[in-house]
Order: sequence, then structure tokens, then C-alpha cells
Amino acid sequence: MSEKSAAFILGPHRSGTSCLAGALKAMGVYLGPDHSLGDPQPDNPKGFFEFLPMVSINDEILQRLGGSWCDLPYFPPGWQFSHTFSDIRSKASNIVTDNFGSQRIWGFKDPRSCLTIIFWRTIVAHPIRSIVVIRNPLEVAHSLLKRNCMPIDKGAQLWLDHVYSAMAGSRGAPRKMVFFDRLIQDPKGQLAELAEFLELPGGQPMLDRGIAMVERELKHNNSTWHDTRDSMAVPEKVKKAWSAMRLFSHMDRQQTAERLDEDALLAVLAGS
Repeated sequence: MSEKSAAFILGPHRSGTSCLAGALKAMGVYLGPDHSLGDPQPDNPKGFFEFLPMVSINDEILQRLGGSWCDLPYFPPGWQFSHTFSDIRSKASNIVTDNFGSQRIWGFKDPRSCLTIIFWRTIVAHPIRSIVVIRNPLEVAHSLLKRNCMPIDKGAQLWLDHVYSAMAGSRGAPRKMVFFDRLIQDPKGQLAELAEFLELPGGQPMLDRGIAMVERELKHNNSTWHDTRDSMAVPEKVKKAWSAMRLFSHMDRQQTAERLDEDALLAVLAGS
């Protein structure tokens, strides 16, 4: 690896971030001591792979702004530099230094970081390489309905808010998008690309360990683009955002001539 760096795994809740985090951990990305990564739950039997002290920082930020992971607060411009968060900045800096200071490549996964990545970029002194995990918003909404009894329209809106924040907050720094469908269908190819992106050593044995963590059975909800397009419960702005993400990433290979640039993508995600 050419330089010390951090891999931030960003993505809405129920998007496959835990699956990817587990794979990257198996490939050698240090996520923190195992006892601090939380326990597996029925909805994530392999674990969440979230370093709990940093998750606590994210929760504290959202609470101080008057919201939570599912009822998002208003984020005033420049909030990450406000004196209101001086104590949290100091605490976050100590957590990063004490737990990851000796690591050449480390990572952090928490869906809340979609909303707070601009804060962490002021804390982490070395480059952050963001990996944005994207899943069909209708699948995300169905999963949130099952786990949290959240209405489909709210779950879809939560998807949009997180995706926009992740893309806007990681702009201007190394970033890679990973579509959850592609990860499930082609773990070898997707993880090989991520190994190159993160400059991970270890070759094929390292890659094999990551592949073993990706199981098709982990994906319980399946929706096509047509399902999402035709759903009366998914807001139109979410449908437009999902289509824009696919065009931006060349996921719709039939329409490569229509690929969006980043300014156009963020405008669509912002609803403008």
C-alpha cells in the first residue's frame, strides 16, 4: 500500500453494507477489535461489523441535531465545523488515533456515516477512500418494512437521503460505487476491483477469504427495475434518483451515451 488510508463503507440501512464489510474484514481491512464490532442479530446473522465507539459518535451527532437514523435532522451548512461539536470532534479524534493509529489500512462501516462523512473527513488525517453501496430502493424499503415496520414510502425516502448525503459528502476524494446485486452475482469480480481500489495485499488467498463471506442467501428481497418503476408506494423522486444512479455508474449499459456527470447526478438526487 502506497499510503495510510481509511476505507469508509457507506450505504443506506439494509443495502448490503454488512455483507461487504465482512468480506473486506476477511480480506485484511482492520475494522477494530472483534469485541467492539457488535453481536450478530437475526436480521444480520454474520454480524454488522460496526465499530461501536464510532457508531456512538454518529448517534450523538444526529441526536444533538435533533434527529436519529430514521428521523433525520436538518444539517445546517458547515455544521461539521461548528463549535457545538467541539467536544465530539475531540472524542472522535481520540477514538480514531487510539484504535486505528497503527493501522496502515483500516475501515469503518455504519449507514449513519452517509450523513456524517463530511464530519469524519475533518477528523481523519489521512485519505478516506469511500465505498458507496447501492441497492434497489424498493428492496431496501421492503427490508425496512420487515425489520422496523417502516412504511415503504418512508423507507424509500430514507434511501434517497442517505445516497445523496453519501455521494455529496464523499465528493472530491477517492470513491467507488458497488451495486449490491453485482456483489452477490459476481463477488470475485467486485471484490477484486475493491482490492485494487484499496491496494490490498494478499493476492488470491486474500480474495478467496472475502468471497467466502458473500452468500446469495443473504439477499432476501428481490425487486426488478420494473417493480420499482411501477410501485405506487415509491416516490417519483426516488425512482428518478435510482435511474440516475444506474446511468451514472454505467449499470444500464444499453444507455452509456446518456451517462450522467456528477453535477447532474447530485442535482437529481437533491430533487432539483
